[in-house]
Order: sequence, then structure tokens, then C-alpha cells
Amino acid sequence: MPTEIMNLLLTTLLLALGFAGITGLFRFFRGPSAIDRLVALEFLGSLGICSLIWMGLKFSTPIVLDVALIMALLGFLGTCAMSRWFEEENS
Repeated sequence: MPTEIMNLLLTTLLLALGFAGITGLFRFFRGPSAIDRLVALEFLGSLGICSLIWMGLKFSTPIVLDVALIMALLGFLGTCAMSRWFEEENS
């Protein structure tokens, strides 16, 4: 019984991630400014991390969680770098 509930929750989570990805792509392509597109790109990176965590839980592979952690750190550093670049460009 708990495995069936876990499979249902993971399937529901996958559908929610797919819907969030579609909305993130919409904002990335329709964003009125570069900063809006940067936020959408960060959101899509976070969705990628969530997808990796989903895959690690679904297939019981803990190494994928390490990859998700590294991806989160690189995404954070990239966002900090781009934010600093936008700040210097606008001042």
C-alpha cells in the first residue's frame, strides 16, 4: 500500500513539474526585460534540480541527488554572476 501511494505522489509531482516548466518557458520567451528572462532561467534550473531529485527518488539512485546538489550550487553562482553583470551594466 505505501508503494502505491508513493507512486501516485511521484506521478502527480511529475505532472506539476511539467506544468511549471511550460509556464517557465513561456516567461523566458515572452519576458519583457532581460532580468525577467534571468529569473525565468533560474526557475527552469530549479525545475531541473527538482526533476533530478524526482528521478533519484523514483529509481532509488542516490548519486543523482549529488548531481542535483552540484547543479544547485552552479546555478546559484551563475545567478550571482549574471546579477552582478546586470547591475554594473545599468549603473
